[in-house]
Amino acid sequence: YHAPVPDRFAAFGSHYVEQFDEWGGYPASRVIPVGGLRHDVLVDQFDLRKTDGAREDQKLSLRGEYNLPEDRPVLLLCTATKETAAMWFEMVVGAVQEQSLDAFIAVKLHQYHGGEEGVRRVAGHYSFASYDVYTEDVYPLMAASDVLVGSASTTVLEGNLFGLNSIAICANQEYEVYPFSRDELADVVTDASEMGSALRRWLNGETKESSASSNLHQHLRNTEGSACCRLGSFL
Repeated sequence: YHAPVPDRFAAFGSHYVEQFDEWGGYPASRVIPVGGLRHDVLVDQFDLRKTDGAREDQKLSLRGEYNLPEDRPVLLLCTATKETAAMWFEMVVGAVQEQSLDAFIAVKLHQYHGGEEGVRRVAGHYSFASYDVYTEDVYPLMAASDVLVGSASTTVLEGNLFGLNSIAICANQEYEVYPFSRDELADVVTDASEMGSALRRWLNGETKESSASSNLHQHLRNTEGSACCRLGSFL
């Protein structure tokens, strides 16, 4: 209630300027879409301005470093709370087995919530061995993967920045702050059946619509150049 109101807000992209305009209470004209400053580092570190094909050597190198298979797709599951880690993993494993999909699941646990015990319990129940649990930094894992499964969060936007086909798990409806379906940035799923359809689509080699890449700039303007330089020019 006593937080100071800044003269300007710097936002990830134009989508958030539109949100300020819809919400009212603060002039949208004072919200500057510059991009994510931390995402400039990712773009440079992982050569994200290059095409996916040009980054293939990097992907193979990272797969060797993280003991990920080179002969099949890698599905990166980014968990949230400890309670949902096992639930989401079970949804993904069930879909992979039911659809007879050949994929390795890299489970990236949330750094604050964990959930490894529940994940390994589910793997044992399904006799599923094609997975591993990771606590390392998520971004090298993104660079090494093909498909990302996460919640309605910035992680899914970052997956798009890495060129991944993305799936967003939402409890009952799309999280309004991130209109993934509208902007073709992710398949939004609410249950195991929808998860199976989405995984079959992406793991069988379907490519993302070109409009998804063009829409990403509305959420992460880093696709249009350096956020740091853009902010510096404004200042």
